[in-house]
Amino acid sequence: MKTTTCTRMFTLTLLAIVLVGFGSCKKDKKSRPENFLNSYLEQSGFNQKVTDQAVHSEFGLFFNVLKAGVIQKVYVKIPKVQNDVRVTIWEVAANKVLYSQVVNVSTANAVFSSDVTGLSLQPGIEYAITINTLSFYQRRKNDNSNVTYPYTCGNIKILNYKWGGGGSRVIPSNIERGYYGGDMSFDFLPND
Repeated sequence: MKTTTCTRMFTLTLLAIVLVGFGSCKKDKKSRPENFLNSYLEQSGFNQKVTDQAVHSEFGLFFNVLKAGVIQKVYVKIPKVQNDVRVTIWEVAANKVLYSQVVNVSTANAVFSSDVTGLSLQPGIEYAITINTLSFYQRRKNDNSNVTYPYTCGNIKILNYKWGGGGSRVIPSNIERGYYGGDMSFDFLPND
């Protein structure tokens, strides 16, 4: 009987240690960075038909965030090599540049990134991410129909796509609902 009692006590002690160990190893529920681009292309249907364009333009997506957080990285992908693709993030109402970086796209059809440090975004403010480039993908729906904004992609709400001609850094003002020119996106880490 002593052996059975000792065995039970050992088993219960071991079980208690394992349970305490599992309890102290709770999953960390930290947020992961979100990138809206694939969700936006799928929801809008702009992932159906893609052509290459070569017109010098400043264009991009206007958005707001549903949760406060930070942009950690920006991405650019274009169909041709170009050493001076400018990526800009704007606070729209203030016409204020929050971030601007020239990206050297040294390989066509490849994704290039640039780290961003300390760029906090707050709900209730309209922002834009634009690129100024000579080469871009023009993405349309198969039936060439217009889309209706907004699109919610995680904690990013895409409000519009706008374009403007030329090489100047100016917030684009021409609304376009029949296509999206890109590609540009970013990683957004919402605050917990």
